Amino acid sequence: MTMTRTLLLRSVAVAAFAVSGLGYAQAQESAIDFMRNEYQRQHNARQTQPANPQPFGSMYARGDWNSPGYDRRGWSGYAEWSSPGENPERERPRGMPQAHVDNPDFLNYTPDRLQTKSFAKACEFNTDAAPDAAPAQDFAQACAATPAVSVAVQPEVGDTLVSYYSAHPHFIWIQDGGIAPRALAAIAELRAADKYGLDPADYRVDVPQLPDDRAARAQASLRFEFALSAKALNYVLDATRGRVDPNRISGYHDLPRKSVDLNAALDELASSSDAASALAAHNPDNPQFKALVAELARLRAEAPQDPAPAPAPKSKHKHAAAKQPSESESANNKIQKIELALEELRWLPSNLSSTYVLLNQPAFEVSFVEDGKPKLSMRAVVGKPTAQTYFFVDHIKDIEYNPYWNVPRSIVINEMLPRLYRNPGWLNHRGYEVANERGRQIASNSVNWAAVASDRTAVEVRQPPGDRNALGRVKIEFPNKHAIYMHDTPEKSLFKHEMRALSHGCVRLEHPREMAAALLGTSVDYIDKRIAARNTEKEFVKRDIPVYLVYFTAWPDAEGTVHYYDDVYDRDAHLKTALTETEVARTAE
Repeated sequence: MTMTRTLLLRSVAVAAFAVSGLGYAQAQESAIDFMRNEYQRQHNARQTQPANPQPFGSMYARGDWNSPGYDRRGWSGYAEWSSPGENPERERPRGMPQAHVDNPDFLNYTPDRLQTKSFAKACEFNTDAAPDAAPAQDFAQACAATPAVSVAVQPEVGDTLVSYYSAHPHFIWIQDGGIAPRALAAIAELRAADKYGLDPADYRVDVPQLPDDRAARAQASLRFEFALSAKALNYVLDATRGRVDPNRISGYHDLPRKSVDLNAALDELASSSDAASALAAHNPDNPQFKALVAELARLRAEAPQDPAPAPAPKSKHKHAAAKQPSESESANNKIQKIELALEELRWLPSNLSSTYVLLNQPAFEVSFVEDGKPKLSMRAVVGKPTAQTYFFVDHIKDIEYNPYWNVPRSIVINEMLPRLYRNPGWLNHRGYEVANERGRQIASNSVNWAAVASDRTAVEVRQPPGDRNALGRVKIEFPNKHAIYMHDTPEKSLFKHEMRALSHGCVRLEHPREMAAALLGTSVDYIDKRIAARNTEKEFVKRDIPVYLVYFTAWPDAEGTVHYYDDVYDRDAHLKTALTETEVARTAE
């Protein structure tokens, strides 16, 4: 090899010097000296390059000899590989555009604003909608005696009240010319809204002293009627769906806001003998909500005697989301976390179902409840703070054995592309498969990664099943637009960490085979046999099992004991801001 290189160098150099007009002997001696000197210069230059790779986008332009996989092509035309034994394919220097796929972020919260609604049309009776409901005499007289009444309400509340009273022209809260007992019961319940984590000021209605003058009494009665109905429906909305629209908090929240039948709610209040219970029934009806409400009452009762909190134990992690001992957090902090949890529970179905899977992200824990009883619980790894696991609800679809890992574009662009820039054949060497837009498998080094980076062409990258596969041997699917699922992992040591916000967003399970068996209603031995067959196959879950990927820094266990967790994603802080903005918007009206 050395002799061949020397002869080639000599021939090239002699030819070059002959063209320049030098004599053969002089050219021969000068060419050899020149080539030796040039070769030594390039060799010395390589030895003095810094060991650290250059920043993304700089190697080819600057001739970085130490870049991994770089084709060291010298002046003479010879190449030397930087990774002996790996034998990477030859790279083609090209300009690589800077590219990055951004994850969702927090938003500037825009609250719902109250609107001043005129109820003049509520007194334009539409008895065609309810032919048997002729206007009550006292209600008709009140409408005739009263100028248009206006109340600040949420938009859907105002529309409901106008349509309801025009079709049902009678008092709900006035009886025999005075304040009805159901009105006093409703007002008492609204004033106690804080027991459910709501703000009583949002639903305040003062009981009027009705004057003796007939016309003035009629006017005061009508104003009170509309005001109490408006506040009652505001409460119904807040108790049912929460005061905050979660999807306005961040791109990680995907919880469509509930629709609420306010006409039915007002009908129920009008016909119920227990208006207080009718109002309270609009809060979530699940054991977790009840346990949080009970804990909130206990903490508030003890708050005046609450001693100064002991300093929380220091952790080697930035976020140590282990269950906190009761003495490590003040009662006020716990109260705030419970109030936020009550708000967040309103974003979910009122009844979580008797059988479901629930991941509480701050707890790094997944549980499976079957027929109302806890059956399985295990540690989980969730998304890191820069690639958070979403907050959403879905349904389990299937179990996949020996899955492929279809690499998300964000990982290809943000993490793999810098390696592919240095060595386009990197995916080949790592055992990944690459397919073009037609679905045809191609070599990694044949891809124009600059075009992929600038979104001018698309490829699919996947990792075949195996011991090194990022999804392990089992994948639990609940198809969603966020490409989030639960799965096995070869990195078992991660479950030993207390802070387990470490993934790209998907959920790694400590015991995935046990979870798969529980969902299918079978044994772990059966799951092991399916895996041992080495076939990539899916088995559909026949039952309807909801899966909740939620975020609660206060959450009760199966016995009702509430535990507290760190706000690993800062979502509590942003929810507090959203609630404050909502309070300001409501107060401004």
